[in-house]
Amino acid sequence: MVNLGPISGPDYKNAPITTIDASDIAITFRLPERLSNSHPYIASHIDLSCDSDFESHASIGFSSLELVDANWEYRFINSDLLAGSFMLGMNLWKVDISQHNLKSLLVPQDYQKWLLNYFEAIFQSAGEGSPSFWRPTSGDDLKAFKKDGMPWLKGRFGSLDIHRLYYWVNTPITSDLCLHFTIILSGFVEDHIAPKEEVDKMLDGYIDDFLEHFHIQYSPETLAEMDQYK
Repeated sequence: MVNLGPISGPDYKNAPITTIDASDIAITFRLPERLSNSHPYIASHIDLSCDSDFESHASIGFSSLELVDANWEYRFINSDLLAGSFMLGMNLWKVDISQHNLKSLLVPQDYQKWLLNYFEAIFQSAGEGSPSFWRPTSGDDLKAFKKDGMPWLKGRFGSLDIHRLYYWVNTPITSDLCLHFTIILSGFVEDHIAPKEEVDKMLDGYIDDFLEHFHIQYSPETLAEMDQYK
């Protein structure tokens, strides 16, 4: 093991603020000025009434709209060598709640049921039922947390044959809409940094650093409905 020393990442506090407007919902967050993918994509305005903008996944019971595709780097301070990359894919999901027998994604039990249904469907299709494809199968696999007083869930999924499982984060923003983040943290080789447990904790911290500057302005209707289920 050759430890290459401390790692430097983005300065989110001083990064520019990005805003995505979606009708009466506003999503704000900070992305590093220097992105590493050659063609990053960041949406600016979404018309929620335009279903044709969404990509249908009828067999799973939802449709999706890409909001962000962006990558940025972390480097070893002492050598400026690449330590790893943070690859962010953020999508808006419109869920067919009737197909899944749900009342609302704002109901905690319904929200959890939807996510478990989604990952099971992905397991059966992309994972082809392979035992090497890991996904959450119960509420114990979903890590719940609150942000700005609102419910969020996060966890891991992907093939056990790869070096590191993918990360996901999800939060409902209306009765049938939720934001879904797929985060791939590539690189960050344990032999150059620390034991696996310490690296996993460090990478969880990198995700928390990004989310610290992520905020949602909800519609009055959503806030009123959320109050019913608190």
